[in-house]
Amino acid sequence: DLVALRAIFADVCVAQDSLRSDKNAFDNIIYGILFEAPGPVFLNAEKNAKALSPENVFVAWNSSLPAIRAVRAALPLLKQAKEVTIACFDPDTSRYADGQSPGSDLATWLSHHGVKLTVQEYATGHDNVGVAIQKRAKETTADLVVMGAYGRSRWNERFFGGTTEKMITQRDLPVLLAH
Repeated sequence: DLVALRAIFADVCVAQDSLRSDKNAFDNIIYGILFEAPGPVFLNAEKNAKALSPENVFVAWNSSLPAIRAVRAALPLLKQAKEVTIACFDPDTSRYADGQSPGSDLATWLSHHGVKLTVQEYATGHDNVGVAIQKRAKETTADLVVMGAYGRSRWNERFFGGTTEKMITQRDLPVLLAH
């Protein structure tokens, strides 16, 4: 709660890798920022010198409110990037989910802001979505992954696993998360 209170007027919070030495404190800080502060959090920014000024950004898109919050928070970074990939994993093309062209509405909006982008649809196959995001982001040599956090409840993710937990625990890719 204390970190979240201090983060209220921060544009972004950067969690240092050294915080991971105390898992309980790290989890509380990340959850506090994501659920009690208005801005996003950067993880693993120390892993890539370009993370805070990326040339290649990988947006894990699922048409959720947390995902659009993450994209809006990352907009200044997306505008300066040379390449942005909007990645849709196992999209639901029904009218009530991602629509006929998953990612196209986001692409249109970002294009109006001058973002240079491509939209890709990926099948996860037998992989967890978090694992698929990591694989595809590495394939595209992304400097940063941008994604929404906790589209499902924290309890559900904590006990049954999920994309957010997978991306928080991984330490290889810089990631910007927002809820």
